[in-house]
Amino acid sequence: MKKFVFTLLLVLGCQISLAQNSAALFDEFRREKNAEYVSASPFLMFIGKMFYSYNDEGKEIASKIRSAKILDLDECSPDVKQRFSRQFEALSNNGYETLMQMNEDGERIHIQMRMKKEVIRELLIAIIEDDECSLIQVNGKIRKQDIAQLINDQTTNKKKHGRR
Repeated sequence: MKKFVFTLLLVLGCQISLAQNSAALFDEFRREKNAEYVSASPFLMFIGKMFYSYNDEGKEIASKIRSAKILDLDECSPDVKQRFSRQFEALSNNGYETLMQMNEDGERIHIQMRMKKEVIRELLIAIIEDDECSLIQVNGKIRKQDIAQLINDQTTNKKKHGRR
């Protein structure tokens, strides 16, 4: 009986230690050789918002962004990129929902989100290819309607200017 309980606790402990969140992912991979990491703190985002003019597109959604991080693994080894890809895909089992996923010509784009009370609190955008690998995290209080409106505005503007 003691062996069974010990084994059960060991298995549960391993599962908990393997569970990742975006902070752990950034912390682990930003220290890799040739990795590039940039973080825009809430204070820096507040200062940046002061320079928006009132009629800029996206100002409304930008005002709802609290902080952002970017991790670029383009210059890292293929082993690092494969490990990152596996760990990012495990996030969906840890409270993240898939907003969008696209696979085309070896390029994979994943957008994961974490919501609280119908508001997106965190967006994770991962771009994974053989030679490129990036992760973008956006924290804030963004409504799904805001994202839909931004996409609609961008699509309408492209049609007006003859772009597709």
